[in-house]
Amino acid sequence: MMTIDSSFNNISNSNVTVGITTETLKDIIEPYKLSIELLKEKLSNSLPLDELKLENELAKAKQELEKKSEEVARLQKTIDDIKPNEKILSKAKEILTTQGVDEAIAYLQSSEARAKKSMVDGLMMEQAKQFQLEAQLLITQDKYDEAKVAYEQMLTYDRSHDRLFEVAHFLQKQNDFKGAKKYYTEALKIRRALAKTNPSVYTPDVAMTLNNLAILERAENHNDKARGYYNEALEKYRDLAKTNPNAFEIDYARTLIIGVYLLREDRGALEEAKKILLKERYKNIYEAQKFLNIANSL
Repeated sequence: MMTIDSSFNNISNSNVTVGITTETLKDIIEPYKLSIELLKEKLSNSLPLDELKLENELAKAKQELEKKSEEVARLQKTIDDIKPNEKILSKAKEILTTQGVDEAIAYLQSSEARAKKSMVDGLMMEQAKQFQLEAQLLITQDKYDEAKVAYEQMLTYDRSHDRLFEVAHFLQKQNDFKGAKKYYTEALKIRRALAKTNPSVYTPDVAMTLNNLAILERAENHNDKARGYYNEALEKYRDLAKTNPNAFEIDYARTLIIGVYLLREDRGALEEAKKILLKERYKNIYEAQKFLNIANSL
């Protein structure tokens, strides 16, 4: 089985772009930022023999910060989506804000919260969101096995394409490629059907899922499958970038880079990606600069 370089496992799409506004969640990220600052200080005062080791530690610390920031951003989005009439979720949100992550997890796992989960029909969506919030809180505490259980519970109440994609992406980050492929494939089937009736809304979701499946199939040396998913994703992102460049050019560039790295596509694709990412309007866009740095390293 091929091992995916961590930088490329990180460029699979997660569809999370949200600022962190909850102070409790900011506190989760702070130790990772502090670790980076300390390593930078050590590096600036290090002996030549220690530089390589410290540079590797710094690169790893930056990857850990990016991973944790994505996890927290996904949690922040779930919190922001809680509605006042969702009483269990609203109480969990209040506990998170006033008492902390561990207390919020304990409440969601309490008999009071669980009792409401026994109800059916009209409360199915809220029950799914409770398990989603529980899973995301557990992830911030690096309790990944418990989070997986909560996610599986979530899917018993709601198997919509967004829920399936979130679980697949979580499993991909845990290097459970088999599980990730299972849920991505199920999500893709639903997204393809939705895109037939509403292509402008769901075609980006189809492309995103195809992209991630291509990465996973390549990781397991299923090159023909990977190339099939990749070519379809690239075609869709190319069309999307033509019709709405501001929204999709970066996604198209990222897909070109993936093709060169994973599938040994013509390096002309790499130059096309760089040309896009070097545009003035992307100069201060973090995602564009991250992919540009990856492209320059190939």
